[in-house]
Amino acid sequence: MLYQHQIIRECTEQIEAKPKNPNHYFSRAQAYKEIGDYNAAIVDLTRVIQMSPNRPQAYLLRGTLYHNLKNYHQASRDFSAAIRIKADYADAYILRGNIHRKISELPLAIADASAAISYAPDDVQAYVLRGKCQQDLENYDYAIEDYSKAIRINPNYANAYYFRGNCYHSVDRDGNAIEDYQQAVKIAPDSYSGRLAIQRLKDLDADLVSLAPPRRAVDMFRPKIPSQTIKKHFVKIWSEMTKR
Repeated sequence: MLYQHQIIRECTEQIEAKPKNPNHYFSRAQAYKEIGDYNAAIVDLTRVIQMSPNRPQAYLLRGTLYHNLKNYHQASRDFSAAIRIKADYADAYILRGNIHRKISELPLAIADASAAISYAPDDVQAYVLRGKCQQDLENYDYAIEDYSKAIRINPNYANAYYFRGNCYHSVDRDGNAIEDYQQAVKIAPDSYSGRLAIQRLKDLDADLVSLAPPRRAVDMFRPKIPSQTIKKHFVKIWSEMTKR
């Protein structure tokens, strides 16, 4: 926390010396975000956008801040702006699709997930987002297909096993569901999905797998995200989405 306050002071001094340099505002916005002052961060990012309107990273980060403040309308507008600037910005499609799903605009969410897949075919988040939407629509076969694709890309992704297990259970394929729940527990027993999978196995009177030491979480996020700050926001939003 003290480090972030130091960054804010240094950036403020740099802004006073060079008030037309958008990079200083962007760096200060990142520091404001870290200390939880989202409104101050938004003010700085708005200055960045005014000075450098074709900077998609600024829209993406400001959109994540609006999302954290539950201003989904403005967040969606910022993600859309990022997409207009960078048409192949898969992360922006996923984040906007997540908002569409939150407000029950499932066809739009599916369209965004599909767009992300077209630009980043190895992005597990895109497949899981589309799978969750298909699951919401009770299109379980399509959902299973998307979760299976996510698992092929990242075999250590516990969430995908748990979600696919739920779909199998919904179509009375409890044998497959049990296998997926057990795999989720084996991979990440202390994760949100792992704990839910344990409860599902108990409900089904199924054996729990012998728990191996938890594996280190796999970094599923591509290096296209321009900074660790934006990446951490993306991870936070994605974690919230996978709990729904």
